[in-house]
Order: sequence, then C-alpha cells, then structure tokens
Amino acid sequence: MNKKTIVFDFDGVIHKGYKGWKDGSIYGTIDMDLIEYIIELMSTFNIVISSNRPAKQITEFMNKLDLGVEFEIFNKDFQDNMYWNKQGIIGVTNDKAIGILYIDDHGFRYNNLEDLKLFINGMNKDGSYE
Repeated sequence: MNKKTIVFDFDGVIHKGYKGWKDGSIYGTIDMDLIEYIIELMSTFNIVISSNRPAKQITEFMNKLDLGVEFEIFNKDFQDNMYWNKQGIIGVTNDKAIGILYIDDHGFRYNNLEDLKLFINGMNKDGSYE
C-alpha cells in the first residue's frame, strides 16, 4: 500500500512560540499534543516536516527530544527521490514536499482571485491578519 503524505510546517506549527528567526535557534516549545497526533497519523500517512530552517538543525533537535519517533533528512530530487516513503520515520526537508495536505500557520486556502484580494487587502502592514 502506498501511503499518501501530510506535510507540516515547523515554525508556528510544531515549534510553538516562534516569533521570528532572531538568532536562528529553536527557542520555543514543541507542541507535544501535535507530535502525539502525528505519531498516530503515521499508521495511515507518511509525514514530512517542510521548513526554511536547515533540515539538519530540525532533525538533530527533534531526535534529541527522544519522542518515540525518528526524524531523518529528506533530500528530495526529481529523479529517484521525489516522494517520502520511509515507514515509521518523519522526513524533514527544505523543499516543498509532495503531499495531499499542508499544515501551515501562514496558509490561505485559495478558491478564487476575489477572495484572495479581500484577504490580502485585510492584512496588516506587518503581514498579520486580525
């Protein structure tokens, strides 16, 4: 059975308390309830963390937490390695992984141009939306 993939953003989703890059360190907390749910999802889906952070930084940080699941760098390419398919391991990449669902704290579900324009026009100058 080929499992489908769900892709999670790291900062602002898994890494809570993220308030910008600052010095580049991972200084917030990890959403442990979300990690538990992700581990449950792994029986049905492949899981990838996609981030602008270096994948090595995330894998080393997360593996040190000893969460009962392994994190491994996913070096996506367009030849032999386009899809994450390692069972029981969470892939971490800096590329946009191929998935059926993307979980991101800065996402917008696109339906049409008019709704997009209304959303963008309602944003604050700093990019926040209230």
